[in-house]
Amino acid sequence: MSRTERFLTVCCLLVACLGCGEDETPPTVESAPFEGIQLQIAVPAGYDLQTSWQLELDEWSARTGATYELHEYDVGDESTAGNEQQKANADAADATLVVFPITEIATRQLAPISKEMLSADNLHFSDLFTGLRDGPASVAGKPTLLPISSPVLVYYYRRDVFDDAGLSPPETWEQHLKLLGELDARELVSVSPWNEEFRTTMFLARAVAYAKHPHQYSLFFDVETGAPLIDGPGFVRALNETRDAIDLMQKRADVLTLSPGDCRQMLLSGKAVAAISFETETKDSEIERPASANIGCVRLPGNPTAYNRSTAEWETLRDEPINRCTLTAFDGLCAAVSADASQLEQRAAWELLVQIAVETRKLTQVFPPQTRSLCRESQLSMPDLWTSGDLSTGETDQVVKAITASLRDTRLVAEMPVVGRARFRTALSDGIGRFLADEATAEATLKQVADEWRSIAADIGEKTVLSSYRRSIGLSPKRKR
Repeated sequence: MSRTERFLTVCCLLVACLGCGEDETPPTVESAPFEGIQLQIAVPAGYDLQTSWQLELDEWSARTGATYELHEYDVGDESTAGNEQQKANADAADATLVVFPITEIATRQLAPISKEMLSADNLHFSDLFTGLRDGPASVAGKPTLLPISSPVLVYYYRRDVFDDAGLSPPETWEQHLKLLGELDARELVSVSPWNEEFRTTMFLARAVAYAKHPHQYSLFFDVETGAPLIDGPGFVRALNETRDAIDLMQKRADVLTLSPGDCRQMLLSGKAVAAISFETETKDSEIERPASANIGCVRLPGNPTAYNRSTAEWETLRDEPINRCTLTAFDGLCAAVSADASQLEQRAAWELLVQIAVETRKLTQVFPPQTRSLCRESQLSMPDLWTSGDLSTGETDQVVKAITASLRDTRLVAEMPVVGRARFRTALSDGIGRFLADEATAEATLKQVADEWRSIAADIGEKTVLSSYRRSIGLSPKRKR
């Protein structure tokens, strides 16, 4: 074939291909993926989520073909010792997508995030801070829920005052006690939230650094037998030292009546130079701060030793000089999907959460400030969104840094993640009250609390309590023998 013939042949082929393109049928557009699905959504009342979600829900419905029903439910007062399992089931009846208090993880029947969703990484589960991702966000060791808020207590202090006095924020609870004495000698006020409503959390936030060995799962209960461990040496030591700390603080402020918000407000208003609290709303919209105030913030103190239950000895840790075990999930919200829903309904629910609960700007549009806190690495690009707005840029960076370090730590633990949580907490709170009223020693107090916990577990069902605890801390339910 000559060069001219080859050229003509190529031209004919090109014309033929172009002609075929003109005659082709346009590609079929895939129908809405969730056509015919009606998604049931349950959200807690009191936050007006029904209004803030409306636009996003309508857009999602139009795009996917799904319809939805959203209803609000009353979370209730956790101080009442009702049957949490029944309450949780009633609140989320027939709901596929549920937003609920993160304190109720143990009471919910939740579906793990599917492998397909994790592979696609649309939920950006790996973006959660490591401790939060591997801890409260995973049930029975499987990625299960998206935390919307899971605060941690941090140590705020007046850097200007500390620098002038040559003081440093404490790294251990022993240093904290010594610092309280030094502040008292200078007639300076330090506060912590020890009112009746919060004293259980404040005690546990302190005690876990003593009682939680980094290489052992058991903390509040024995993961093999379900026996309460609240009367163990770590908790007893923490309770004794609590008395010493409260006695020093009480000389200048009635900390037995203070909430976290009260403590934070006292610091910002200049009434205290140090405070344990978290980024919670203050009572007044505007606080008059001292002109010289410069707020610093660090993680809560830890302990140089931890109690090893296997050896029945206090052990100096090899990995790090200080055991900083952070308590979280004492407050906050999370979103998850019901295990009772069909696979398609579950997928629809996760796809909706991708739209409203992952990307920072979208999440802050649909969840009001009091419902969200810092949970993800990507959220660090907008630090001002995670503080209450009464801190300077430099102060905000300090707070965010302390929160981030706490939530990245794999020694993070959820507060009492167990069925019957409210009842166990009430028993502990009452015991702390008796101890602070000088009615019993720390050992006797916590032994009585442990006995009460056994009675509560027997009433609920010991296997139910143990199974819920194991699942909540990443273990599978105990196998029957």
